[in-house]
Amino acid sequence: MAMYRNDTFRAKFLLAVEALLDGPLSAKRCTSELETMVALMTPEMERHTARWRKPLDREAWEQEVNVVRAYAKGREAACREQLARLRDKHNAE
Repeated sequence: MAMYRNDTFRAKFLLAVEALLDGPLSAKRCTSELETMVALMTPEMERHTARWRKPLDREAWEQEVNVVRAYAKGREAACREQLARLRDKHNAE
């Protein structure tokens, strides 16, 4: 937190995080990348689960994919909330 007290560092940090959240770590981009991976893996999951049983079956895999989808959709907003709290905490000091 000591570095965050430095105005120059704080400004650069916030700009960098916001750029990531607007670009490569945006919910839209993360969801798109996930769907690309799901499309590539889906045809193989029947054989994979039949052989390795991890995940137990295709349905279990799809449930796990849905967990990751929810995370990908919500992470950007959660990060923005964390940044807002960090700004608020700094402004209160």
